Amino acid sequence: GILSTTTFMAEFPETFLCSAISGSEDIPVGLLPVQKPEALPLRGEKWTVGVDFGTTNTNVFYAASDGRAVPLQLSNRLLTVVKTGASAKQQITADEFIDRSNNESAKFMSLFRQLGFNEKLNSIPFLNGIIWVPKDYKNIAKTGGVKTDLKWGGTKAREYALMFLRQLALLCQAEAAANGVSLIDWRFSYPTAFSSQERDTFTNIWRQICQDVSEKTGIRCSSIKSKSESHAVAQFFVDGPQDASLGLAGVCIDIGGGSSDISVWEDNRLIAQTSLKFAGRNIGTAPLIRLLRTNKTEKIKNWDPENLIGALSQQGTKEETLLAQLDFLLKYKGEEMIGDLPVLQAENNVKETASIITLGLTGLLFHVGQIVRYLFDTNKIVLRRGIPDIFIAGNGMRWFDWACYGKYSPHSTYKNAFCEVYKAGFLGQDVDVKGIASQNVQLTLSSCPKEEVSYGLVMQSVALQPNPVDESLVIAGLEFDGGKWNDPLSVEQIKKGVTVSGKNSLDQLCQMVKAFNRASAKPGGNLFSHIEIDDDDRKKIRDNIEKKMLEQKNLDAGTISPQPLFILALRDLLVAKASSKKS
Repeated sequence: GILSTTTFMAEFPETFLCSAISGSEDIPVGLLPVQKPEALPLRGEKWTVGVDFGTTNTNVFYAASDGRAVPLQLSNRLLTVVKTGASAKQQITADEFIDRSNNESAKFMSLFRQLGFNEKLNSIPFLNGIIWVPKDYKNIAKTGGVKTDLKWGGTKAREYALMFLRQLALLCQAEAAANGVSLIDWRFSYPTAFSSQERDTFTNIWRQICQDVSEKTGIRCSSIKSKSESHAVAQFFVDGPQDASLGLAGVCIDIGGGSSDISVWEDNRLIAQTSLKFAGRNIGTAPLIRLLRTNKTEKIKNWDPENLIGALSQQGTKEETLLAQLDFLLKYKGEEMIGDLPVLQAENNVKETASIITLGLTGLLFHVGQIVRYLFDTNKIVLRRGIPDIFIAGNGMRWFDWACYGKYSPHSTYKNAFCEVYKAGFLGQDVDVKGIASQNVQLTLSSCPKEEVSYGLVMQSVALQPNPVDESLVIAGLEFDGGKWNDPLSVEQIKKGVTVSGKNSLDQLCQMVKAFNRASAKPGGNLFSHIEIDDDDRKKIRDNIEKKMLEQKNLDAGTISPQPLFILALRDLLVAKASSKKS
């Protein structure tokens, strides 16, 4: 192997002491003078830098004086003092830093690799650990010290998130310095699903980071501002390449790995926003892991030729490691998988997998319909042109391709099925409201998956008016004891106790499943496998909801992030259906 040591110095070194290793002895052989690089002149340029720190991926855009939003490119800025063999150099940079020889954009998986731990070195990037960029999809399971779930994990995960983001900010500052920048406006996003305590924690993390890196580089931080992920995504759609309009009404949904952020707009004004702890990992993970673990079809074997997912799941690997491995497998093999789906569509277990994924997507859209109906009934939105069109962003939107057995098309019967369930969530028991039953709703997918939030953080050509009350709207979505499905759910209610013992408590979930089955039924055969909720499903779902509500009740109020009961039930339904399918 290659022996390497990382040393932090307050000043640039003048010489290196060279040694030869003889057995266990280091023998000094001479001094190597080092030419100090010239300091880069800062020319007074100003950048706005937007960082989207996601559950599975992190992305950075910037805007310079010309106002254009551009993905930040990270050049290879490691200084070479002596010649090193190509393989040795590549290994050392991959192990100790980040190999940027290919001039890639600042777009990483949100993975941190711990190289040791010393609290005194916490504020020094690269010494305790690095932003980890695996070279192939096998490395996560084989490499020690890899930390995942940085965004939603506990106290220890926050420490790793701090080190991850500090290193990222320093890399951004290096690129800024190379471009003569002396002033940076920092912008970062947050999900409204964060509890008040979580949001305060990440705000303080960013303030600490910006202060630290400014002191190290001399590039001043002129401002630090945050924007909800749902607002930033809307800004992307109106300012970005798709040139969408929210002038009448629209719903933007950013489906990430761990959360889906939803914003409802009318007249370019934010009417409401919410963040659901229900996203790509909930929608596609369980059914896809089952498919990879059990399927014997040759094409599907080629998706995971070393059977990493099957082996990890059988070994009882920690859930976050298994999820990270699947995320990385999708990153490297995702396009190949989607390309194979049209051929595999006739396979029963592939159809069942696609059906469960579709159930998750349509369930999410059904709840969006519930939200819009609540806003309409409470006179917060007018709906002059009927129910709002939908704009989908985020890396979780890839599951629409899976649901369609290939690439999603806005002109397909699958799109119509999605929109029918969305309208069913709005209509409820009503036959029609304002002609919505027959309305042709548009469902548009982003042309730049996962870049939307960081783009929207640095752009504001079209003025979108935020809601002066920066709160997440949470409606129950299910009947609960003492409340209706369209009642808001607050921290105060959760602290008092929320139960779902009524016989009608799951009616809205059952309505969603009926709408799913109706939308699937076509003259030539069903688009998706038929879904049923049996008595055993109902009991398990009710029991799990009450268990989760009791856990929340016992938390400090500042750490509670209310979630719709409908979404809790939908998560349990997907798990039940994924685990009950036979290969």
